[in-house]
Amino acid sequence: MTNFDFLLTDPQFSSFAPVAIAAEKIFQIDLSSCIVNCRRATED
Repeated sequence: MTNFDFLLTDPQFSSFAPVAIAAEKIFQIDLSSCIVNCRRATED
């Protein structure tokens, strides 16, 4: 469970919810990838 799982239940967030979840999951492993995913989520 992530902080952004609630976004999956609302269709208006479907374009960036998976990317936001991926960014959160990879934060501790690969900060650079996390930053890229955060940017992708905010650009949609």
